[in-house]
Amino acid sequence: MLNGLLKTMDRINITIDMWKSSQKIQYMIGICKKEKKEKKERVLDFVDVPPPHNGVVVYDVLYKCLQDWGIEGQVCSIFRGRCFLQ
Repeated sequence: MLNGLLKTMDRINITIDMWKSSQKIQYMIGICKKEKKEKKERVLDFVDVPPPHNGVVVYDVLYKCLQDWGIEGQVCSIFRGRCFLQ
């Protein structure tokens, strides 16, 4: 259902949040909205981010998620939410 909805959107805004679990595993969540002002958000995925936790690794993980969802050409903006890289 979400995959079909994503395909109908021309422009998608992505927000990523990152945190470390109590087991010291770094996770990233991707959240999408159709427009910046829209209040309804959809969670795309929770993914493990392998070390080192730098910009290149985060980009690679995020881009793989966008490819998996088939929306890499529809992304209008990417915002960094609560990202704690330690």
